[in-house]
Amino acid sequence: MTVNKMTAADVPAAAALEQRVFTGECWKEEDFYAALEDPARLFLAACDDGVLLGFCGLQQSFEQGDILTLAVRPDFRRRGVGSALLQALIRAFRAAGGTALFLEVRRSNTAAIALYEKNGFRRQGIRRGYYQQPDEDGLVYVLEVAQ
Repeated sequence: MTVNKMTAADVPAAAALEQRVFTGECWKEEDFYAALEDPARLFLAACDDGVLLGFCGLQQSFEQGDILTLAVRPDFRRRGVGSALLQALIRAFRAAGGTALFLEVRRSNTAAIALYEKNGFRRQGIRRGYYQQPDEDGLVYVLEVAQ
């Protein structure tokens, strides 16, 4: 498995995976293409033999960043794909001068919460009713990144 910057060739598979694993509003192909052109955003793809296993995305403004999305194919979960993506994203964020990385996660997404906490994120707050379809609170996490 390799983790690299997402390319336009990865977009159709990323959009399909996004639709497969998330409920509610999902990123569409045009959203991914636009993100790849935005210098404030970084999207990474984890691939094995040309097959997309997962992806993640970050938006950075000065030293603050927000993880926009992270998805792993269900049949490749608990195999280190999510950790590899998250660690690569943190390294890139740090290299770009980032110091505080934020994210929101559904309260019920215990697997994602465990991944984030294992990688040093700490819970900072709750956004009531943040997610729709189904309605659910979002937990806010932050990682203070040492330079």
